[in-house]
Amino acid sequence: MADEPITTKSAAERFIKARIRSDARIGPGVIDALIARLSQVGDQAVRKADALARADNRTTVLERDLAEAFETVSPIGGGGVVDPPGVFALLDRMTTAQLGELVRKIQEWLANPPAPR
Repeated sequence: MADEPITTKSAAERFIKARIRSDARIGPGVIDALIARLSQVGDQAVRKADALARADNRTTVLERDLAEAFETVSPIGGGGVVDPPGVFALLDRMTTAQLGELVRKIQEWLANPPAPR
């Protein structure tokens, strides 16, 4: 199921409680926010791992695919200002297949640019 969360609320609560001070409490929405962010990052990584397997003409997604995918998945809300050197550093970490996909997306974007903001 595509909208299935990565973990349960009880597992997320146990995870948080094991890592915070014993006298700390968990505020409203923290557990749901953690699950949502983990699910979103996990979804991105798994989809990229599948694309890597597909690019190698494999039907099996391997651990190395997931590890490589996690190298290119950025945390949600985790970025600051992106500058050209930062972009090129990310490009250096991409596979040839990922770079090809990026080039295709840029070509599509250039052919149909978004409306000005």
